[in-house]
Amino acid sequence: SPDAPGAFGVLQLDLDALQVSPTVTVDGLFRAGDEVCGTLGADGTVASLDGLREPAAMVAELVVGGCYPAVVTGKAGKSQVGVQVIPGTGSTLTQQGIDRTAAAGDVVTVQVQSVSKREGQVRIAVGPVVDGPVPLQDAPALRD
Repeated sequence: SPDAPGAFGVLQLDLDALQVSPTVTVDGLFRAGDEVCGTLGADGTVASLDGLREPAAMVAELVVGGCYPAVVTGKAGKSQVGVQVIPGTGSTLTQQGIDRTAAAGDVVTVQVQSVSKREGQVRIAVGPVVDGPVPLQDAPALRD
């Protein structure tokens, strides 16, 4: 953008800092030489990045009953942890259903129990994986 700060109107971004989910590797989304376009908010934070899918499009790919990787975002209560199956959407899970030592940034497997939309917010209810061999689904793609 010609109005971006920096030399020659180029804004250098730390792509690791832009990713919501720690499970995302930048190499999987962007490669050397890729041009990334988007918009900055009034406060200077990244508002959007072209080529990245919106959470609503990714949520539509979730299969209820399917098992997916989720990122632990931190404690959500006395015996619950917050998890993200889709970047930007939060869910809670009892810590009994996963490794009790799981901490923020760890990846755990959860089973999607329901997907709904309330007051414009997507809600993904998750639970622990039931006993038995359950195939792990690929997480919905972040890039078009």
